[in-house]
Amino acid sequence: MSPKPSHGLAAAGGFWTAAGFVPFDIWVGTARIEPPQLLGTYWMIMGILFLWVPLRFLVAGATIGTFFSGRRRPGGTDAPFAPVAARALTWALSCAVSGMLLSVVAIFLGHEGG
Repeated sequence: MSPKPSHGLAAAGGFWTAAGFVPFDIWVGTARIEPPQLLGTYWMIMGILFLWVPLRFLVAGATIGTFFSGRRRPGGTDAPFAPVAARALTWALSCAVSGMLLSVVAIFLGHEGG
């Protein structure tokens, strides 16, 4: 059972995304990956682990099924996207701030991105 999505979990998901992609970008910039299809596979794995998983489980949560069912939400509201959109904005801002801070730390440690 996945946790009930909240802004705190969305912010944690944003940090998770940044903590995955910043080191990956540094690694891709310095590694020689052959064949090119392997790099595509790595990007697919990164997309699943650090984009889809936090968005699905920490931002959207169980509400994702109500988008396409045609049923009204409890309480009769017709805006099922509003809470998810607000959490997605929290996720994006957290990811941006965390990514910048992690990048600055990486630069101070002598690493450069691709």
